[in-house]
Amino acid sequence: MRNVLILLLAGQGQRMQEQIHMKKQFYKVNSKELFLYSFDSFLECGKIDTFVLVIDEVDQEKVMKILHQYPKYNSVNLFLVFGGKTRSESVRNALFFLAETAELNDDDKVIIHDADRPLIKQEDITFYLSESMNVDAVTPVIKINDSLIENTNRGFVYRSRDFKFLVQTPQIFSFGPILYLFENQFINNETDDFRKALENGLPNKVVSGNPLTFKVTNYQDLLLFKEIVEK
Repeated sequence: MRNVLILLLAGQGQRMQEQIHMKKQFYKVNSKELFLYSFDSFLECGKIDTFVLVIDEVDQEKVMKILHQYPKYNSVNLFLVFGGKTRSESVRNALFFLAETAELNDDDKVIIHDADRPLIKQEDITFYLSESMNVDAVTPVIKINDSLIENTNRGFVYRSRDFKFLVQTPQIFSFGPILYLFENQFINNETDDFRKALENGLPNKVVSGNPLTFKVTNYQDLLLFKEIVEK
């Protein structure tokens, strides 16, 4: 059984460009681009056979230049795939690329991860992969511990946080089933891929995630990431 990583870094990160004047995936913390933090965790865990970086076409030269600075990437089975206008399109492009070029078996595992979750830990990757052995879809989640409030047409209303969780990546899928869903049940505006597996009845498992695997969405998230890394 092979494990393939799809690392998504094709987003524009517009909510942060005003502060950092670049795409967040290329922002350097301790002289290292943000997307390399998660990439290195997957590389160093020793469980991944093939790496697919999903990038904007205009960033191809930039990404290649960054990777060529580090000799450790020279021997990696690595491919660059151009993303689409949405996250779903980017995942679909990567899956279709793998279907055409990688000769994967249906039960090989595809790990889909957002590059703007840079603090994914190697031991978590190993744990999620082990949990994926007997199912076709796995996602980590974390429990909501704060109070939950909703802005409605009647004003702010408190909601119960019981049985509610935050969904994280990496999400892991058997290649054949997730490819079939993207070929036949494509929805352009989905924010993650486990929903597609869940709603279409794939055997699945929800596992405990790690709060450190937070998403760097806004400038405050970036400051928190910098503080954790620099300390």
